[in-house]
Amino acid sequence: MEKQENAKEENAKGHLRYAGIAFVTALAAFAIAFLVVDSDENPVREISETFGAEDAAPSEGERIPVTVASFIDGDTTRFNFDGEEASFRYLLIDTPETNHPRIGEQPFGKEASARTKEILEEASSIEVEFDVGPDQDHYDRYLAYIYADGEMVNEMLVREGLAQVKYINPPNTTHLGQLEAAQAEAEAAGRGIWSLDQPYDSEIHQEESANDAQGEDERFANCTELRRVYPDGVHAGHAAYQSRMDGNKDGHACE
Repeated sequence: MEKQENAKEENAKGHLRYAGIAFVTALAAFAIAFLVVDSDENPVREISETFGAEDAAPSEGERIPVTVASFIDGDTTRFNFDGEEASFRYLLIDTPETNHPRIGEQPFGKEASARTKEILEEASSIEVEFDVGPDQDHYDRYLAYIYADGEMVNEMLVREGLAQVKYINPPNTTHLGQLEAAQAEAEAAGRGIWSLDQPYDSEIHQEESANDAQGEDERFANCTELRRVYPDGVHAGHAAYQSRMDGNKDGHACE
C-alpha cells in the first residue's frame, strides 16, 4: 500500500512538472508573437526580402564576372556566362570588319581583333555590365560594357583608334559621354582609323550599312548552299547570316 501511495505521489509531481514546462513554453510563444505584431515592419515582407535577396536579378550597372570562351572579332566575344557560353556585342562601339561580304577586310580590322584578344587574355579578371535598356540584340547577342581588370575595354579600343562610337540606341547610353570623349581624343591624335584619309565610316561604308539595315540579305536554304559561296560559314552581321543556321548560337553560322 505504501508503495502505491509513493507511486501516485511521483506521478502527481511528474504531471506538475510537465504542466509547468507547457505553461512556460506558451508564455514564451505569446511574448514572441506580441513583439512581432508590435513591430512597425511587416514580418512577412522582411522574411521574403531577406531570403529572396540572393535570387534577385543583377541590378543595372552591376559588374558580373565572366571568363572567355572564344574570340569572334574586335567587338564581339563569347563568354562563359550564367552557366553557358554566350556571345557578347560590345555596347556603343564598332570595330573595322575583318571579313565583310562586300566591303571585305577594312583597315585596322585585324589590329582591333588582336587587341581585344590581347587585353582579355592578359586580364586577371573580366566583367560585363549591362545598361538600362534591352540586354540582347536581334541576333540574341548580349549587349554590354566589358571590363578587364576594372578598365572598360569598349573605351580602350575607342581611345586607341581601333573602334568608333556607333549604334547609339537609347536608353543604352549610360557611358556614351565617356566613349565620345575617348573618341575625340583618338581623332585629335590621329590614332588608328583616324590616321586614314578616308575612315571606314565614310559615306560609302555608311551606304553599305544602310543597305544592310534595309534588308538586302543573301538568303540560302541551308548550310550546304551557303558553304558553296562561303566555305567557312559567316558571322552574325553578315548579309547571309541566319540564326536558324547557327546551331550553337555562337554568332557564326555554318562553320
